Amino acid sequence: MAGTRRARTGEALDRDELVRAALALLDQVGLDGLSMRHLADQLGIRAATLYWYIRDKHELLSLLGEAICTEIQPPDPTAPWPARLEALMCEYRRVLLAHRDAAHVLAATPPAGAARLRLVDISLGALREAGFQGWDATRAGRLLVDYTTGFVQDEYVTAARSASAGADVSPATADPREYPNVAALRAYLADPDGETRFRFGLSILLDGLQRRPRGDTAKNAERDG
Repeated sequence: MAGTRRARTGEALDRDELVRAALALLDQVGLDGLSMRHLADQLGIRAATLYWYIRDKHELLSLLGEAICTEIQPPDPTAPWPARLEALMCEYRRVLLAHRDAAHVLAATPPAGAARLRLVDISLGALREAGFQGWDATRAGRLLVDYTTGFVQDEYVTAARSASAGADVSPATADPREYPNVAALRAYLADPDGETRFRFGLSILLDGLQRRPRGDTAKNAERDG
């Protein structure tokens, strides 16, 4: 292994290589299994040596977040602003699903780094083109990102969760006299089509933004206190 060879030859560690190894390890063991010691073992070095390259695990997660976001392809800049935001959020979800626990990593770290700031700038640019300013622009951008990140986190949980056989009441066994609405819609509650569910929610958010009145920054500040 590369790490074993490095331990024998004393080869210097490249920081980009460290991040690539950390991302591969994240895909293997998930965020809970990602530790500085485990990463050092993968690289064939002492755990203390990692701190020559990164300050701590929080910085490692920030670097991972940046690496993940480099895979996101920007939308067509000539498309209408709602289409750009839709394409960007769908692409963001695709990349988050491509790496284990990527949504948890992005949720736990601030948007720093060239790739992440580029994505923020693209989304804010689309919202400013739509006429949003000040708090409305930044809150709308955060809303879209939070929806997408949270949706993928829920997809992780749903995929990992098995039905509880010991539950006293579940949608499948709910008494229609006690839970008439659950019983009436029980065939639709376990919805396995994540793509359609995601686009359904995203379309509602974008429709709402298109209908929201635009105001100037001063009025926004006054209204929002």
